Amino acid sequence: MKADKIFSKLIWSALILIMLTPIYINSNFFFPYIYSKALAFRILVEVLLLLWLIYVLVKKEIKVKIDWLTIVFFILLVSMFLSSLLGDNFYFSFWSNIERSEGLLLWSHMFILFFILRNFISNRKEWLFLWEVFFVAAQIVVLIGLLQYFNVDFINRTGVTDGRVASTIGNAAYLAGYSLLAVFFGLYLMIKRHNKYLSIYYIVAILIDLFVMVQTGTRGAFVAILASALIFVIYNIFRISHKKIKYSLIALGLILCVLGAVIYVNRSSDFIQNNEALRRMTSISLSERTAQTRLMTWNSAWQGFKEKPILGYGQENFSVVFNKYFNPEIYSHAGSQVWFDRAHNIFLDHLVTGGIIGLLLYSLLILWPLYIVLKKATAGRKEESKNIDFGNQILALAIIAFIVQGIFVFEAMVTYLPLFLIIVLIAQKYTKPKFEFTGRKVMAAILVVYLIALGPIMYWVNLKEAKANLTVIDALHLENVDVPQAVNTYFQAIDYRTSGTNEFRRRVVEFVDGLIVHQLITPYNATQYVTHIDQELEKRIAENPADVANYLLFMRHYNYTYVLDPNRLYKVFPLGETALKYSPTRLQIYEEMGYADLYLYLWLTDQGKPEEAAKYQSDLVVNFQKAIDLNDDVLESYINMVMVLLASHQPDKVQPYLETMDSMNLNYKQEEPLNRMASAAVNAQDFTWSAYFYDILRQQYSENPQYYISLALSYASLGMNDQAIAIAEEVKKFGEPYLTQSEDFIERIKNGEFQPS
Repeated sequence: MKADKIFSKLIWSALILIMLTPIYINSNFFFPYIYSKALAFRILVEVLLLLWLIYVLVKKEIKVKIDWLTIVFFILLVSMFLSSLLGDNFYFSFWSNIERSEGLLLWSHMFILFFILRNFISNRKEWLFLWEVFFVAAQIVVLIGLLQYFNVDFINRTGVTDGRVASTIGNAAYLAGYSLLAVFFGLYLMIKRHNKYLSIYYIVAILIDLFVMVQTGTRGAFVAILASALIFVIYNIFRISHKKIKYSLIALGLILCVLGAVIYVNRSSDFIQNNEALRRMTSISLSERTAQTRLMTWNSAWQGFKEKPILGYGQENFSVVFNKYFNPEIYSHAGSQVWFDRAHNIFLDHLVTGGIIGLLLYSLLILWPLYIVLKKATAGRKEESKNIDFGNQILALAIIAFIVQGIFVFEAMVTYLPLFLIIVLIAQKYTKPKFEFTGRKVMAAILVVYLIALGPIMYWVNLKEAKANLTVIDALHLENVDVPQAVNTYFQAIDYRTSGTNEFRRRVVEFVDGLIVHQLITPYNATQYVTHIDQELEKRIAENPADVANYLLFMRHYNYTYVLDPNRLYKVFPLGETALKYSPTRLQIYEEMGYADLYLYLWLTDQGKPEEAAKYQSDLVVNFQKAIDLNDDVLESYINMVMVLLASHQPDKVQPYLETMDSMNLNYKQEEPLNRMASAAVNAQDFTWSAYFYDILRQQYSENPQYYISLALSYASLGMNDQAIAIAEEVKKFGEPYLTQSEDFIERIKNGEFQPS
């Protein structure tokens, strides 16, 4: 077999494996759904480039072709590098992080794949084969999602989150975008194959794709497929002259509209509300919480764009803008998502990270192919249906669907892959090369340079990153087995200095701080670990001083570990002041400073320094009040205020906050917040307030004997013996062992064992 044939087959093998990467999961990696795919994709593209360079040299008659779409993509990549070099953190812009695994590194590999596809695949048969491979891979992903939906997931259960299917992709929104584009791949293949038996396969597969896409509960994908279907129907109603087909399309359009209307009108029914996907689909509203969060995030993006309109902040730096223009209304409860590294809109993402230049180039890369296929699809007069160019319509609708969905979410490798397959097909099929060259000496030189660079590239880009990733997994496994070894293994992972270093630092901080708070390690070991961690957190801030998350992590670390040395608390405030320069409206910054105030007050009080303690007692109220003032509609902020007021011995200030919550319909009379406030009162030995909270709990959760017991203890500690005995008598209704315990408790009260506090 000739050398060119051998390398052609090797290239096809690499391309097939690239199409299969969305299926790949390696649970031995940290963030396995994202990282394992990104690692495999990078390695395969790097190998593919080597094979293609050799192939070009051994197949002498090949001309390397460059068209305008390739040029646009290359200029976009150059602008990304330029904006990142001028941005806040080029290292992060290049590498991204483990959770995303994007950045300039992914875009560079995407361009290489785009360029090779444009120059390697040359005919209809090869394109259909490659698309078929992608479609088969998509069906495997979708079928696994279907199995997860029916609770027969044989891979893992983490592919389902809150009732939303995620399959091997690991993220419901990503799976929605991936399966959405797979639908159009199936439609295109069905049109081009002209085989009635294969058509059955494509139709069944497409229906499953649509079903799983809906089960992801991703509203952007739902809107995209609906918009595409309506555009297709309306366009062809006016274009097709064949009456039967025209009426069929009209009927299809009416069915879609009626079905959508029926589902929406009955959105409050049990059937809709009990189905997570349908519930989410029918809750599309500007007043809905997710929509409000999107709008606030988009506004932050717009404010950031106005500050750096030309080249933006650089890749992966949206969080800088989000922090600077953080809208405190986003924070609604303790579990609120308040850290956004994407605008949840692909165009705003590129506007912020690449400025107007980046956005125009990115838009051109997507909209130019759309224009080309629309022009081809609409060429000529109204024709009979058999002559309508449905293939180009499908390509156009696929790009439109990508755009519509991209208005509401952000993209990833698994969705960019099918998008660029579509764009490069259009480029190869409809755009003539602007430049062609056969410079064999130049290509040979490029190959030699690449052969020299390939080893270091493989090590620094892939092997070293993978080793660090696997090391942190070892640390996670050791946490419950060997604490010292776990901590040392975390430090080993950090010492690789890879794109995951910041995440590894966060993990070891949270692990060690938890050990210290729960007194699970010796003071000596704790001091050794904390000294090392302090150094790493200082490096973390120095490497990315504009990232507010770095300051907050360090502040919390000081607050958790002050038991080793209370003087550590004084370091919280300069960190907080610096953080506020980058994000002046973040509630959490004020709260962390408030907690430092509280701990200093308690410590100084124990040290017999009442005047100095009084300053921090006053300051903590100021800081927690600032958090409330930034967003006065958050229950969590008021609960925190009540708890710190009790802990800092300011019970006389509690009542106004309870009244404010009542007046604002912030329901604090729920089990979790009541328990937290009651516990804070008990810890502060303020049994008047503990009795108040436990009495509400007893009335609302009358089947829980613990609330009766806690209330009786509070009354007894206040010297309210009659009330304590009366509650203890009620505890007897729960039977043994509470009957005996109540009798013993009542006897102890009568013997005067409880003294009023």
